[in-house]
Amino acid sequence: MKTDEANRIIAEYMDRRCYNCGDIDTGHCCFAVNGYGNDEYTNSLDALVPVWEKLKDSGVFMNQFFPQENRVQLYKEKCAEEYSPFDRFDYFMAEENTIQEAAAIATAKAIQELK
Repeated sequence: MKTDEANRIIAEYMDRRCYNCGDIDTGHCCFAVNGYGNDEYTNSLDALVPVWEKLKDSGVFMNQFFPQENRVQLYKEKCAEEYSPFDRFDYFMAEENTIQEAAAIATAKAIQELK
């Protein structure tokens, strides 16, 4: 997943609207609302905190955060009775150039799974 796509997925999940600042078909759009730019989520962990708070309502939680490796993992528990202890979680992981990008992409993957 590319950072433009991750930003779009997260912004839409947070009810932000896409304004055409380029070619929407290739994922280039701006979320210029309240002073935020279109790369807001892949450049700032602070911008992701409200997203993670909203994801908690859907049962998605931060699992592992490895800043030294630029790797982030989130998880969602499946119905515990139907799965063995080793299979009862869905994991959403990303390892990217920066910890901010990894966190945004892992978050976007979790959001996609909720749809």
